[in-house]
Parts: sequence; structure tokens; C-alpha cells
Amino acid sequence: MNMNNQTRLATFHRVIIFAWVFVLVLALFPLTANPVEPIKDLASAAFVVVLAVSLLAVPVRPGAPYDWGRMPVLFLAGLWLCWGVFCALLSQFKMAGMDELRVYLTWFLMALFAARVFREPRHVHHLFLVIGLAVFFSSVYGFAQYLGYDIFPWSTRDVEEYRGLPSTYANPNFAGHTLMLSLILGACLMTVKRMRWVILLLVLIAAHLYLTHMRGAPVALLAGALLTGCALALSRIPKISAPWKPMAALAAVALLGLAGLAALLPVSKALTGFYVPTDGSLILRYNGYYGAAKMALDHPVTGVGPGNYGRKAIAYWTPYEKRWFADQQKRNLRAHCDLLETATETGLPGLALHVALLVALLVRSLTLAFTGDTPEKRHLGYTFAAFFLAFTVDGLFGFNLRVPVSGGLFFLVIGAFEGVTSPLAQPAAPEHVNKKGKAKASRPVLAVPEKQPRVFSSLALCGAATLCLVGAGVVFAGEIQYQKGNGAKVFLENPDNTMYYPQALKQGEDALLTGRSLVFWDERYSDLLGHLAMKAGNTERSIDYYKRALQTDPHHPNKAANLARAYLGHALRFARDNVVPDYSQVSGLLEEARRQVELAERYCDISPHVQDVFWRITRAQAVLAEEQGRDARAYWEETANRIEASRRCGPRDIAGANKGLGMAYAKIGQPEKAIEPLAKALEKEPADESTWSLLETAARDSGNTAPLFSVLYKNYAQASTGLPGTEDLLVTVLRRMVHCYAELTRDTRVAERMVRSGLALAPHRAELWALCSGLATRADDTTWLCREATQRGGAANAGKGIPAFVQALCSGSAAGDALGLASQEVAREAMKSAGQPSAGDFAGAADLLMRMLEGQALAVDRAAEIKANIATAYLEAGRWEDANRLFAEAIERLPENARGRLLSARARALSGMGQAEKAMAVIAEGIQYAPNDPLVQLTYARLLSTAGRVDEALFAFTAAINSLPDASPLKVQAQRELEQLRARKRAPVPE
Repeated sequence: MNMNNQTRLATFHRVIIFAWVFVLVLALFPLTANPVEPIKDLASAAFVVVLAVSLLAVPVRPGAPYDWGRMPVLFLAGLWLCWGVFCALLSQFKMAGMDELRVYLTWFLMALFAARVFREPRHVHHLFLVIGLAVFFSSVYGFAQYLGYDIFPWSTRDVEEYRGLPSTYANPNFAGHTLMLSLILGACLMTVKRMRWVILLLVLIAAHLYLTHMRGAPVALLAGALLTGCALALSRIPKISAPWKPMAALAAVALLGLAGLAALLPVSKALTGFYVPTDGSLILRYNGYYGAAKMALDHPVTGVGPGNYGRKAIAYWTPYEKRWFADQQKRNLRAHCDLLETATETGLPGLALHVALLVALLVRSLTLAFTGDTPEKRHLGYTFAAFFLAFTVDGLFGFNLRVPVSGGLFFLVIGAFEGVTSPLAQPAAPEHVNKKGKAKASRPVLAVPEKQPRVFSSLALCGAATLCLVGAGVVFAGEIQYQKGNGAKVFLENPDNTMYYPQALKQGEDALLTGRSLVFWDERYSDLLGHLAMKAGNTERSIDYYKRALQTDPHHPNKAANLARAYLGHALRFARDNVVPDYSQVSGLLEEARRQVELAERYCDISPHVQDVFWRITRAQAVLAEEQGRDARAYWEETANRIEASRRCGPRDIAGANKGLGMAYAKIGQPEKAIEPLAKALEKEPADESTWSLLETAARDSGNTAPLFSVLYKNYAQASTGLPGTEDLLVTVLRRMVHCYAELTRDTRVAERMVRSGLALAPHRAELWALCSGLATRADDTTWLCREATQRGGAANAGKGIPAFVQALCSGSAAGDALGLASQEVAREAMKSAGQPSAGDFAGAADLLMRMLEGQALAVDRAAEIKANIATAYLEAGRWEDANRLFAEAIERLPENARGRLLSARARALSGMGQAEKAMAVIAEGIQYAPNDPLVQLTYARLLSTAGRVDEALFAFTAAINSLPDASPLKVQAQRELEQLRARKRAPVPE
């Protein structure tokens, strides 16, 4: 009865393993950051648990037919894993190493179960068939990708890897590792008569392998074919004894390989000029091999720990690897050579065990091929030998052992090999019956007590399998949370989602914190948390997150640069949020930022991100020195040098780097050098007003205005040909051209001609008419302005599109209503241009309206209303004295219900004049007139904040925000100011 149970259990286990093969090859999951590895690892661990629990339910007895036999190869694999555990415990990042070994342990357990149940050639043939079918279905999916029928939401469809048909492996190289191995196993099935139809599967698999463009796979297949050919030839030479034939076959393959290499070297030299292939990816690998070899020599005993090569490799980068990282912003987390990576992670003892495992597999496989007692076993011996040699050769140019599918199949085939080479014990036949059924004399045999089942071994397997399942589940759950956080980051990068920023930030941060609590050894979570915190403007939290990311990935240049950027942002925010900032604290933050970016520069001094952060830090130090009254020239010179270095590296922010360089040259008294980078900055961002101001200043100081006007005309031509989409740029450039001609050349005629050309293109833009008004104010002549208004008005159907203030200016003697409408329009347009240079142009129009008002005999209240509007235009243009004077004249003559906002506006003007106490008294009066007006409350809050009355300002900001319309720009700005004020309150008070 027990024998029947064991047979059924073995059959059940084989079915489970077959199902696992399909899941291992085909599983994909879209909700994890890596759609392949986490789900395959989790499924593998789950299948191992099923096998272990079922074995515990029906434990095998020692000596039973399906008991484990001698497993020398798996014993070596177990020793290698144990040594890996020892190395991981001694490494700097222990949990990363244990997580890496968890995957190997899962495959090792699967190999143990396979060694127990795959005991006959037919069992192994069925296994090979299942592998072939699973890989065939994955190739069908690969060709669906090729034809554009992929339903899986890959984010890499536009990159080269996707065009290599990654299928269910996520990478064409990973696919190639498995496809190559499945071709060898499929070739074995061609020797089985009833399975020769698998050639139909192999054709599609081979085509898929070809389309991956993988270079190592053909070499590995050739090595396997050579070994099979040599072994077959040696099997026909009886003079060589069987024990020596495996070594002879391996020696023959080695000699043939060396001979082939020697023959190819001159050919490669003649064709390419080099003895070895030299395309970009191979040169990168050669450099990686050099660094890995140095790492192995520096850590010869226990290595750097499993899974830690990627973290440590940066310290061994060659200049070529640094350049590749700087250009691609990528790094190799693997050595692309399994043996070399084993040496770096587990030292020379680990390498010796790894090599011993591969050699033992090859020798024992060839021994089976030469000495197998049946043709089926001998055929399997050749197949196993070709499989393991191809796997070894493929691993010399990649990392197939560390890939979910090929690594899992490698361990599975080891288990099947151990099983088929262990004889299946047969129950003893009844001793009183011979083959013919006749009685046979025998001596009585003493009864042997039945051995106890292997319960303890089954429990140990259950424990190990459960440990693997828990670990895989934790990583899988963490990957889901990371994907959520990454989704929040992508969502926040879309400017159309501004109103949902707070909610998205919170959801992303919560998900990443949950994921980090699960997978605490993975630096990606803290790094992404730092990005989200920076996006939210919370520089303090971003510093904590980036610190932790750098601790778990200590050599990464960009992580150190990110931490430096966080310190820089915190210093700038601290200085901005405090009326009288503590310069010593700001200086300390900048020094820490500099220390971190110097660490980043040590590992990759040509990284654009590193250089970008570095010059911004030196510029901040230069500005700080100026604020403190110290000589900042040395800092500005260093800033210029840093930006020049950044430009050589290919800056990430071209416009920002050129603008910063122009500013630095201007600061050190070299305006002639500032012109070129500022002009380049405007090529990228032609609407940047501050860059235009810097360029105008540099042109004026250097006495060379030709480059300035060249840039202006170039941008004008670009804007005038791209209408209507470039209207804003046209207005910006025209305003700059008009002011430059009027101020730098004193030639108002050219300025008038330019603005007329702009009006011909966009007569409906109030900003251009404001420019005309400003020129008319300077010349004290509105004749040409009115002529343009008449001409453009006729062209626009009786004045349609001409601003009301222009019509009023050109009416000769405007009535009170027309003048009132004109002043309202000027005030409205000036408010829309608040904080922009164009607000000054509307102040010019307001000057003309003021002259007209002085000649009008209007009612007192009507005149006061017009003055209030004109004062508003002056206020937005920063003409504080004029605004204060007109507001003071108008307020007392207007109804009480309008006084609240007018007093608020006057308080702003007084504050701009530096009369803080008087401004506070005026706004207090305004609060009495309009206690619930959000604009008055907002002005009150800002004045309180400026005065250092933080608690009162917080209350006033909150009241104003609650009264403002949702999603309005003013409310968003007020919320930002409130957060800054809260951060200022939380900041420590300097001693």
C-alpha cells in the first residue's frame, strides 16, 4: 500500500513540476515594477511549498524506490549555497545577499524534488517535452510582439530591447539564454521516435532565437555540438578506457575551441583592425570584466557578498564605464560573466565551488554517455553534457545563472540528471516463485523491520520552502508598492494633473513607505521617496530619504548628487522662508551639499547630473557671500568653471547652464563673455524675461549690442512665422526690441516701426498697444499711435479688437464713461501682467489716461474711481509712490464698500516704499471695512508674515484660503505661501 502511495506521489510531483515549468516560463504580472522576476520567484516558491507539504503528508522511507540516491552534484551545489550564506553574513549588505540566495535556494529545493521523481529516461523525456512546449508558447507570444499584437502593457515598447522580442522574459538576452537551452533539450527528443514531431516546435524557437540577435547563444550551441561530436567519436574508439573518455572529450573540445579562436583572431584583425570584437556593448563588457577582476582580487576570500556586485562595481569603474553612465544614465548591475561575478561576490573559494560544480556536471554527464546501460541513458548523457557545456559557455558572456528562467531550468535539469543516474530501487520478488512460476527452494529469511519514514527531512524541506515563499511574497508585495509609487511620480510629471498633486503625493509616499518597510534593503524605495519629497517641496524629508538611499548604495554618483541637491534646496528654502535668515546655518547646509557632490564627483566626474548640481551649489555659495558682504569673486569664477565643465559633459538643463554661465561672467566683470551663453540660453527658452534682462545688461556694459539685436531679430522671425501659436513669444520679443532700441540706441523711430510691424500681425493684443502708449508717453506725442489705431480699427471692422484705452486716448476728449472703461481695462491688463515687465507698459498707458483726466471736469466720485484704476496699474508696475498718492486721493471719495480693497492696495504700495508700520495701520483699517474679503485677508497675511508675526499670519492665510475659489491660481499661490510660513515656524531658532 505504501509503495502505491509513493508511486502516486511521485507522479503527482512530476505533474506539479511540469506545471511549474509552464508558470516559470510564461508568467508575467503587470502590477510590479519588474513584471517578470517577482512573479516567477513567487510562483516557484509556491510550487516548492506544495511539493514539500505533499511529501510531509506521505513521507518517503529510506531505501524505498523513490527515496533519494547519492547526489554528488547537488551536494556540491549545496556547499556552494552554504558558502554563499557565509559570505552574505560577512558582507556589508547582508539582507541583499540573503535575498539573492533565496532564489537559488528555491531552485535548489526544486532540484531535490526533481532528483527524487525523475528516475527513468521516459520521465526525463517528458520533462524535456514540457520545457519545449512552454518555451514554444513563449515564442508564439514573442512573434505576437513582432506583429504588434501584444496585450501586455510593456513600458519599454519604444526601446531597442523590445524589438528583440523579449517575450515573457522581459529582455531578449534573457530570452536567448532559455531558447538556446530548449533547442538542446529538443534535439534530444529527436532521438525518441514518438516525439520527433517536436521539430515543428524547434523551428519557431530557433527563429525566435535568431531575432533576439544574441551573440553568445550560437557560440554556446556550437560548443555543445562540438562536445557531442567529440564524445560520439571517442565512444567508437575502444582503446581509450571509459574513465578517461570524459576528460579526453573535454580536452578535445578545449583544443578545438582554442584552435578556432586562434584562426579567427587574424581574420578579425584583417576585417576590423582589432583581434577581438569591438562594438560598443562588448567594449563595455571588457571594461566591466577588468573592474570585476580587480574587485575579486581586492576581496579574495569572501568577496563582497551575493547580490552586492552592482553596489560595489561603481568604485571600480573605468573611464569608459563612467562615460557610458554619463551618456546613458545606466549601470550594469551584473558582471556579464557568471564565473567572474561569483568570484567577486563569494571570493575564490566560491569560484572554486562553482567551477567544481560545472566540471562535475560535465564529467558525470559524459560518463553516463559512455557507460549508460541503455541507449536512452546514453543519449541523455550526451544531451546533459551538451546542455551543461552550452550553459557554461553562455555564462562566460552573460549571467544566465542569475536569470529567473534559465537559472531555474539549470537547477531543474541538474535534479533530473541526478535522478536518472540514481538507480530506482525495486521491491524484492517473492523468493518462493521463479520466472516460470515454479517453486524454488530457498532458505528462510529473517524479517527485517521496516525503516521509519523521513519525517525530519520532510519537515526541514517544508521549513526551507516556507522561508522561500515568505521571502518571495515580501518582495512581491514590495514591488507592487514600488510600482504604485512610480506611478505617482509619472502622474506628477504631467502638468495637467496639478490640482491632484497633494493626493497623488500622499498616495505615492504611503505606498513607497509600505514597500520600504517590507524590502528595507532595496535603495530604490528611499531614492524614489526622495524624489517625491523634492517634488512636494519638503526638503527636510528628502534629505532623510536620500541619506538612506545612499547608505544602501554608497557609490552611486547620482544618489550622492541627489542628496546634495536636497541640501541645496533646503538651504535655499531656509533662506527664502526667513526674513532674516541665519547665514551660518545656510552656509552649513551648502557646505554639506558641497561635500556630497564632491563624493559624487569622485565616482563619476563627467556625469551631467553631478556637474549640474555642483555648479548650482557654487552659485548659491556665491550669492550667499554677496548677501554677507564678502568677496564673492572666487565663487563666481568657480561657478563659471563648473558650468563650462557641465557644458562639456552635455548639461541636462542647457538653458539653465548657459544662463548661469552668463550671470557668472557678468559678476566677475567679463560681460563680453556673458553674451554668447546668454544668447544660447534664449535659443532654448526665448520667453525667459530674466535672461533677456541679463543679455541686455551684458550688451550695454560691453558696448556691443550687435549680438543682442541678432538674437532679437532671430526670435522675431521665428515668432512671426509661427503664428498663432507663437503670439506670446512675439509679444515678448517685440517688447524687448522696442525697449532696447529706445533705451540702448535712443532711436524711437526704429522702435515705432517694430511695434507697428507687430500690430500688423496681432492687432488684438493689448500688450502691443501698451507698448505704443509707452512710446507715445516718452515722445509726448500720440499722433502715430492714433494713426495706427485708425488703420488697425478699419481693418478690424470699425474698431473691433482695439482696446478701449486706445480708443479713449485717440478720441481727443473722451467722456467720463469712456475714460472710466479705459482705466478699468488698463488696471485689469496690468493685474494680469503682475510681476512681469509688461506691467510697466500698461503704466505708460495709465500715464496718458492720467493726462487726459487732468483736463476733464468730472464728478468727484467718477474721477476718484478712474484714479483708483490708474493707481492699480502703477501698483502692479512697482511705481509705489505714484500708486500711494492716487490711492490716498481716491479712497476718501469712494463708497465705503469699495474702501477695503483700496486700502489693501495702498498698504501694498506703502510696504513697497518701505513704510511697514504705516502699511500695517492702513491694512488694519481695510480689515475693518472688509473683514471677510479674501484679497484683503491675503494682503494682511503677507504683511504680518513680513513683520515676523507668524502666528497671526498663519491665521490670516487660513482665513483667506478658505474664502478663495477652489483651484484658482491665487488660492494655489496662497497655499504655497502658507506651507512656506509653516516651515519657517518649524525651523529652529538660531542661538
